[in-house]
Amino acid sequence: MTKHFANDFHEGRMPYDDDEILNEVIEYLDYLETPNENFGGMAVCPFLKKERVTEGLMLRVWRPNEESFFNVLDEFVESDKSSAVLVCMDTGYNVGRDR
Repeated sequence: MTKHFANDFHEGRMPYDDDEILNEVIEYLDYLETPNENFGGMAVCPFLKKERVTEGLMLRVWRPNEESFFNVLDEFVESDKSSAVLVCMDTGYNVGRDR
């Protein structure tokens, strides 16, 4: 994630729509696919590229206050995807704030 997105998230400011959120996720996935010297020149996640190239990865923003997790799970099961990344938003939980 970019620092801007991460800072806004931790400060409770999330004016982003789903497309903007997914673009941030895709940027992070690109990083995970990039060869990294800390991993012997391999990608941080060596299996991710195949999932993305074969379109086996479901990327989805899930808002639990708007939709049941079971609906999202059903969508995944009925899809031809083999793995999923769900970004859970709007849970009412304030990250980094006193509870």
